[in-house]
Amino acid sequence: MKRRHSLSTRRTIRSTFERCYNDHFNECCTNGLNCFSDEQIIQQRSHSAPPDYQEMSRNGHQKLKGLLKEHNGKNAARRRKRRKSKKIKQKKIVDKKKDRRDRGCGIPGRWLDYSVSVGLRPIEGTRFIAFKTPLHPYYFASDVTQKYRFDIDTIVSCVAAQNKTLGLVIDLTDTNRYYDPSRWKTHQIGYNKLNCPGHQVNRNELFFETFLQLIKKFIFENIDNGFGEARGYPIERGAYIQSLHNIEKMMNPKRL
Repeated sequence: MKRRHSLSTRRTIRSTFERCYNDHFNECCTNGLNCFSDEQIIQQRSHSAPPDYQEMSRNGHQKLKGLLKEHNGKNAARRRKRRKSKKIKQKKIVDKKKDRRDRGCGIPGRWLDYSVSVGLRPIEGTRFIAFKTPLHPYYFASDVTQKYRFDIDTIVSCVAAQNKTLGLVIDLTDTNRYYDPSRWKTHQIGYNKLNCPGHQVNRNELFFETFLQLIKKFIFENIDNGFGEARGYPIERGAYIQSLHNIEKMMNPKRL
């Protein structure tokens, strides 16, 4: 199928053709008697082109084709240059990330300032385990960062070493760039994301209420999975629910 030019290209072609047509016509009229007779000029003005003008018109068409070919060539060169520049830019970004990871500089700022909970043990009197955000394994690709390794597999293995199993993870970070959440599902661990902007958790009741609802839902959905036997401390499921209600009363007494 013959390629159809865009509207802007067609306008350029038409304007160039009209300009060439007018230039040749003016040249013929200026040199009138030298080029054509009066009868031929009348024929020219009545759009009945004489043989000489037809030859000039063909020359104009050839000139127009040359201009169009040059125009298309320049556009193609620009497109090739843009594609090449884009590829170079993408390669630089990839190389920069790889270099940072190889040098052990990919770990987020201040992440090392927070220590890992000793043995990832539950908070006393509860079954909650608080831990800092795990990172994707590629952050620990170099020998420099291996000693700081803390990813999802590390958390699961530490908890399993205590003969315990994680049932639910609630992510309170406000970003998704540090690790792949689907890794929790490969270990058959429930996952919920609760985006909490920094320094706003204790100011917004919505975060607290959502957190409570997630915990309640998990408890009720796991009534028959050995909740009492698997616990590390002698707290019954009913006591858990009552404690959550008490916390809810203290945080929002107007609802009761």
